[in-house]
Amino acid sequence: FRSRLLGLVGLGDSIGTPVRRLSGGQAQRLSLAAALIGRPELCFLDEPTAGMDPHARVATWDIVRGLRAAGVTVVLTTHAMDEAEQLCDRVAIIAGGRLAAIGTPTELTRGTASGEIWIELSGPVEPGALAAALGLGVDAVRAVAASEYVVTVALSPAIVRTLAERLDTAGVTLLGLRSGRRSLEEAFFHITAAGDEGVAP
Repeated sequence: FRSRLLGLVGLGDSIGTPVRRLSGGQAQRLSLAAALIGRPELCFLDEPTAGMDPHARVATWDIVRGLRAAGVTVVLTTHAMDEAEQLCDRVAIIAGGRLAAIGTPTELTRGTASGEIWIELSGPVEPGALAAALGLGVDAVRAVAASEYVVTVALSPAIVRTLAERLDTAGVTLLGLRSGRRSLEEAFFHITAAGDEGVAP
């Protein structure tokens, strides 16, 4: 069973290698194997993919999905919102040491997304200046990354077309645009920036 488990976490070729000689990612996979060796019904995983390369990360996700399918309750802590969105049935967001929100990924990512356009530009722009340049009945513009913004506006095909035209006129290249359900990472930024009291939603 131990050999099969080490193979499952991608350490089949490392049997017999001293722990001190394992890379950070390999040590993380060994920790995962150690957590599973007793065939637990409840498994706590703390940042299970930290330090892993993309292949090992995806393989670990598959292991966690397999545990869920086998009826194991998995409590997972992670700073990677894509990981939480992919693996978790319910997500609790902690901000400032307090529970800021709890729910399914769908519950946490719904909301005002139907009135939001997420845009990526060729460079950073001051949100207030961007809102003024766009006009269009824009309610607000919020920066979510160095050159990514959320534009809150009543959506329509005409609005999207006019938005692209005005950005072009202002000499800013529109690299990406989408509307609809926000990602869990975007919801995380929204929830933790709001600073609301209590638990949402």
